[in-house]
Amino acid sequence: QHLPFLDEEPPREFNVLTARDVMARSVVVLKEVEKVGDLLAVIKRTSHNGFPIVDVGKHSRCTFFGGLLLKRQLLALLRERVWEAQAQGVPLSQKAVERFMGSAFTKVTEEEIIEQLHLSDDDKQQTLDLRPFMDPSPYVVNELMPLRRVYRLFNEIGVRHLPVVDCREQLVGIITRKDILPDTIEERVTEYMHTLAAKNPAGAGHGVVHAAKSVVRRASRLGAACGVDKMART
Repeated sequence: QHLPFLDEEPPREFNVLTARDVMARSVVVLKEVEKVGDLLAVIKRTSHNGFPIVDVGKHSRCTFFGGLLLKRQLLALLRERVWEAQAQGVPLSQKAVERFMGSAFTKVTEEEIIEQLHLSDDDKQQTLDLRPFMDPSPYVVNELMPLRRVYRLFNEIGVRHLPVVDCREQLVGIITRKDILPDTIEERVTEYMHTLAAKNPAGAGHGVVHAAKSVVRRASRLGAACGVDKMART
């Protein structure tokens, strides 16, 4: 199914890296309350499957993590014109709730839904409160969590999106399965070990670089030995 493949056990050398070392820092986030037009623009310009929801605080300067909303769920909210029910202060219809809970669209279906929305300029100026619909307690990790433990969350629990927060619970990044593939980790380990080698004039750190790269390459070969197409992992 072209899902990124992860070996059962990560190399021991993954302990030298943390969530901060592999996370994507340029995160597309949504505020707890957003304009309908802005939500539509985000869906059209990105291919992400999930969006962290943040509390920006009174002065719109913070990024306190609040929850997670999937793209398919966001599409369901727009299709059901949920902002109209919120403006009237009435609960969603049972049918709308069922569509939201059971939303599962293919890429083709998502494109069709976007084309069929037909939102007017007035619709795009309306606001939608995302808090009742987001997952307020997804798996979240601190930026200093060892990569080995992050790896296990993806491999044993099966998370798809892993928001990363700092000590103040502010969102600082996000990790997906592709971010912890052996090829990606090899690059990260190499960068980290070269930094150590640069601090060691005697050159002893260069042997560590070679050893770390060898371990990660071995993890890649193990994945290939299981019959996994490398292109499917990327």
